[in-house]
Amino acid sequence: MLIAVATSDQRKVDLHFGKASAFALFEIDAESTRLVKEVAVAQYCTSDPNHTFHEQRFSAIAEALTGCRAVVCAQIGDLPRMSLAEAGIQAFTAQGAVEDALHNAFVLLSAGGC
Repeated sequence: MLIAVATSDQRKVDLHFGKASAFALFEIDAESTRLVKEVAVAQYCTSDPNHTFHEQRFSAIAEALTGCRAVVCAQIGDLPRMSLAEAGIQAFTAQGAVEDALHNAFVLLSAGGC
């Protein structure tokens, strides 16, 4: 399955969904994990603490993540989380090693718990 990660170095989950300017896309199964590619996106968050949901920016990110079952990031707001869910992409929050976060998301998705 394909899972996107908001990461600055492809080793740790360390970026907020809205602050990511790229997502690393990993293919994961029960035996292995491999980086497929990195997709560049325009940052969703404008640093305005009162910003509202930006449909156009969000749509471009959702399109870049087409085919992903999930996205893993350090933080994500409720509206982007719900909008990703509507697009069929489950959002997980995590911090630390990408490998661990991918494994945890894979287990949850494979179990059908999300």
